[in-house]
Amino acid sequence: MKIIENYLKEENYFGLLVYGPSIDEIIEIYNNTILVPLKSLYHNHYIDYIKDFFETFKYKYVVSNIETFDKDYSDNIPVCYILYKSNESQSNILNFEKECSVHLEKAKLFLSLISGQSPVEFFKVVKMNEKIMYKTELVQYNRLHRLWISLEEKLSFINNAEKIIDNQNFSLSLFHDANKETNHIYKCARYFMVLESITESNHESRKHVKSFFAKNNYSPTLNHNNSVRNYNLSNIDAVEIAGIMRAKLFHGATLKYDYFKRIISVQDYNYLISNPEELSKHMRDLCETAFYLKNNQNNENASR
Repeated sequence: MKIIENYLKEENYFGLLVYGPSIDEIIEIYNNTILVPLKSLYHNHYIDYIKDFFETFKYKYVVSNIETFDKDYSDNIPVCYILYKSNESQSNILNFEKECSVHLEKAKLFLSLISGQSPVEFFKVVKMNEKIMYKTELVQYNRLHRLWISLEEKLSFINNAEKIIDNQNFSLSLFHDANKETNHIYKCARYFMVLESITESNHESRKHVKSFFAKNNYSPTLNHNNSVRNYNLSNIDAVEIAGIMRAKLFHGATLKYDYFKRIISVQDYNYLISNPEELSKHMRDLCETAFYLKNNQNNENASR
């Protein structure tokens, strides 16, 4: 269509392939972004996987079963192309992505609002100064590996997890939702809400959460060394920062350094805002630790 052709002729644009939201037609928003519905994500690997699954467990199936599964999956994963055209000329891809990220985030929120589904990025197309570049966007940014020293330690972990599910179900549901959040700034805020729930905080929540960790002899501070970017973070008050993010974002404010200058240098703030995944991973780990600390408290109270 003409509108797509016009966007593709631009010298600079940033495109995202996302799956999840379903729209029926091309939509232009803010006069600089188009949302293009594409055919559903290929699903052949689902069918092949099910065939292998049947073989592994010796389940019997017939051709009609596979045909049914194929039909079920054929329109199951809708895809949309977000294409933002930029008037800014950049020579650095990281700076260009940062400049575009605000507009792309607005497009994802628009899709979420009108479709009732969260968009998940899986591929990027960047045109910068007439040059096309591509990048995959992995859904899982890091994979956790559990290492148990002994069978007893493994069984203890499973037992604790079962009790957390039974006794902290709502907090765990918040954690589950936070894990699905794709925006790392929002992710930090959501993880702080999880900590509020785990620690049963209803007043001065940042102090309450930090007091919870202190009583359990655990330090929630963030220390991080990025050898690639040659930058070190030392003794960062992660709870305070994430708590401010949660408070400001929840009430509709746009984050700015003035909110954080009492507790963090402008250099560290700029690094965290540019690399928010470092803080979100730390906050996720704090949530997991808080779950187990709370579980231990509950066990101690029950044994008294």
